Amino acid sequence: EIGADAIIKSRLRPWMHPTVFEKVRAGQSEMLSELRPATALFMKFGGLDYDNDPEADKKLNAFIQWVEDIIAPHNGSIIQFTVGDKGSYIYIVFGAPIAHRDDAAQAVFAALELASPPESLAYMTDLFIGLAAGQMRVGAYGGAGHRTYGAIGDRTNLAARLMVAASVSAAEIPTGQRAVILCNESVYDAAKSQVEFESMPRVNVKGKTETIAIYRPLRKLNENEVNAEVGSEHTQRIDDLPAGEQLTLKVASVIGQTFTFESLSAIYPEKRSDDVLKKHL
Repeated sequence: EIGADAIIKSRLRPWMHPTVFEKVRAGQSEMLSELRPATALFMKFGGLDYDNDPEADKKLNAFIQWVEDIIAPHNGSIIQFTVGDKGSYIYIVFGAPIAHRDDAAQAVFAALELASPPESLAYMTDLFIGLAAGQMRVGAYGGAGHRTYGAIGDRTNLAARLMVAASVSAAEIPTGQRAVILCNESVYDAAKSQVEFESMPRVNVKGKTETIAIYRPLRKLNENEVNAEVGSEHTQRIDDLPAGEQLTLKVASVIGQTFTFESLSAIYPEKRSDDVLKKHL
């Protein structure tokens, strides 16, 4: 077992999302968990021969760096990266740990860019993307000595299923740099004013008793075609608050829509003076 200060902060920072890092540094590791609206993007990809190509690791690194460059302007974060015999995929989330008014639309914009790799990545083939938006449980997972930040829920599973459905729908397309993007109705509703969609036949997905409405995002509309839409700003406004005020708000929300200062102070998980809590309120 090593102490909390055994690794300097400059070495820890690159391994954590900046917002998560700041909350952990502020002693709020146990308060990372929350329910919030977010958009999950699963992307399956092929084209790398890990066993026989000595350059596979360099090619994979170049691909991941390109993915990160694509999603960063759209406020996306890589949550999980998996390489396996049955396929490799990346899980990206938009809206956690920080929310924005148009996370679902930004996820679609990112997906459209991810479906068109540059010539330098022509070796990457069969890019199949699934998108789903809705409420998710985000926060830290694991034990005290081995923990990661993740986002899980019904919409996470649905995005993964749509990724699989995208790969199945491409079966008749010649093998090569194929790309298919499928999304659920929530993503469609959030981005339909800015992206052109094609309604697809409803599908059955594992874990659902009813068929699911799905859409394929064929281009991004130009400015003359876009109707302005404003999404919910509540979560974004909360994320903009300092870490201490966020914690106070979340603790108060556990009590209810109305509460007394005494009850808030009594259950507050950290030592805070009454003056500090009053400033937060």
